[in-house]
Amino acid sequence: MILMRKPTERISHSTRLGLELLSHRLGRGRRWTSPLPRWTMGCRGDSLRTRTGAVMNKHTPESYNHAYECTPDLFGVEPAQILTDHWRRLEPARPVLDLGCGQGRNSFFLARNGFAIDAMDLSSVALDVVSSVAAKERLEITTHLCDFQSFEPDSTPYSGILIFGLIQILTWDSISTLLKRLDEWTAPGPLGSLVFVSAFTTGDKSHDHCRRDWTANGRNSFMGPSGDIRTFLEPDEILDLFTTYEVLHRWEGLGPEHRHGDGPPERHELVEAVFQRC
Repeated sequence: MILMRKPTERISHSTRLGLELLSHRLGRGRRWTSPLPRWTMGCRGDSLRTRTGAVMNKHTPESYNHAYECTPDLFGVEPAQILTDHWRRLEPARPVLDLGCGQGRNSFFLARNGFAIDAMDLSSVALDVVSSVAAKERLEITTHLCDFQSFEPDSTPYSGILIFGLIQILTWDSISTLLKRLDEWTAPGPLGSLVFVSAFTTGDKSHDHCRRDWTANGRNSFMGPSGDIRTFLEPDEILDLFTTYEVLHRWEGLGPEHRHGDGPPERHELVEAVFQRC
C-alpha cells in the first residue's frame, strides 16, 4: 500500500486504494519545503558530488531533489549495518518510522521482512523512488513529505524509529524537540519501542574545521555560511539523550569508508546505538 501525504493530511483507510491508483496515473508533482535539511555532509567543503559531477552546496529539499535525480543510489543501496544486526528485536505487529528515509534503503530492508513502514523525508524525488519500488514489490510503505516537527502519525506507538544521520544536522533546540516527539511515538514495556540512532562525535575530523571556520551555535554545534548546522556529540553523550531507555547496543569509533554518489571516500567518527523504551 503506497501513499504520498502532505504534512498534516489525514486520509482514511477506505480512500487509500483510490488515491494510490490516481497517483500512479497522474504522477506526483507535490513540492513542500522546510527550513530543516534532511541530512548534510562533512564540514570540509560542505558539498556533495553526484554521479553526473554536479556539486550540491546548500542542503535544502530542492538541492536534494536535484541530487537524487542525478544519482539513483546517493546514499547507497545496502541497509545500515546496525539495522541488519538488530532488526529482529523489533515487534513485527507494529509499524516502523524511518526519519529521513532518503531513497529507502532501510525502509526497503524492513518492509521486505514483513514490516509496515512510515517513510518520512523532505525530498519529493526521493519519496517517489520509495513509492515506485514499494508499488512494484507490493511493500507496505506509506511515504510522508514532511519533517519530524510537523509529522502526525495515524497511530502509535511504533515498534521502532530509525534516526540515521539526523542528529548531526540539528540544533540542540531541535534535538530536544525530537526527543519529545520520540516519547510521544514510542511505548515502554517488555515489548517497548526501539530507537536506532547514529550521530557524529567530536572525534570526527570535521569537528575541528567547524569549530575554526563556522559560527558557534551551542555546545559543539556550529552554523556554516549557508545556514547548515553541524552538531557533534561528546563521548558517551548519547546516553544522556536517552535516559529513559535501556541500552541494547552502543558503539563509538571510526565508521566504514563510504561514498556519496561519485564523491571522494569518506569516514566519520560516529556513535551508533539501539535503545529500548523502558
